[in-house]
Amino acid sequence: MLHTSVAICKVATLLDWNSADTFWFLLIKSRPLPQLLMNATNQQERDSEQYLERKAFYDRVLTVYGRQTCQEILSDNTIRIHKLHLSESNKPVKIISDILDLAGKRNVDTVYHTKQALSRISKNARQDQGVALDILPERFRSYKELGDYEPKNNIIGNKNRDVNTQASAGQNSVQNVRTLIALDRINNPNNLGLLIRSVTAAPNAAILYDRKGSAPLDAMALKASAGTLYKAPLYQGPLTEQLVYCKKLGIPIVGLDGHSNMSVHQFRDELTRFDTKTVVYVLGNESSGLRAEVRKLLDLSIAIPMANGVESLNVAVTGSLLAFNSFL
Repeated sequence: MLHTSVAICKVATLLDWNSADTFWFLLIKSRPLPQLLMNATNQQERDSEQYLERKAFYDRVLTVYGRQTCQEILSDNTIRIHKLHLSESNKPVKIISDILDLAGKRNVDTVYHTKQALSRISKNARQDQGVALDILPERFRSYKELGDYEPKNNIIGNKNRDVNTQASAGQNSVQNVRTLIALDRINNPNNLGLLIRSVTAAPNAAILYDRKGSAPLDAMALKASAGTLYKAPLYQGPLTEQLVYCKKLGIPIVGLDGHSNMSVHQFRDELTRFDTKTVVYVLGNESSGLRAEVRKLLDLSIAIPMANGVESLNVAVTGSLLAFNSFL
């Protein structure tokens, strides 16, 4: 009896039942205890799965704000929109009416908030202008989808320099190796935006991004990216988890270190000897570089040759060079 009572206490905890009456009802009237325990455990697992699904969904959501910005996005039918947020304090001016009309035509769910509540959504009460928009960029993904990566080689430019044709020249070509640019706490939103613009423009590249400790994907990053943020191939999650996952996939993790004996050019020449179709380059914080826990995960380090006593490049410039390294 004692064992049964203890077990039912565990069930009551799992199901968040606190009433003594409920406890004794379970003890005397319930279905067989093993079945009850199994049902409670299954419910907990379902709740966990639902939570993880919701978290995965909202990790993909990008919130932008500002009347002009939101109006332009609503006018672009190629951008998938989740929800429109409006402040109850907005006056009925033309641009608000236009935003509502565009949202109505696209059947976008519209929610009204107090000014304070909207500021918690936009995270920028001074500049949101009473409007925020949740969008779902097509190429924002969880890092666990890295194995399903497909490059978007939509090349624009001189037909005589068709990168698609070059990249298909042979299976061992370095141009067939995809480049993942991992960002270890890049704090400057302008650097983040410039990196996003370069990586999005590169034919076979993507970003590994960790929201925690990094510059946010906000209006400043959007402006610096010249609007390419919506198209960016961007994988999200804790950076160390992403790198461990890449190692499990057999992807080499390469850090940038000005004191390394191997140059980026030498590494590119040696890359065809690696049995890999992907390489991760890790870029460190603008001031402090790579964290110790990230350095431990590196397979090797490389350097970009410098002249005239220059010690380092801006992180956005470095990332841009690496993103196009295989094609220049």
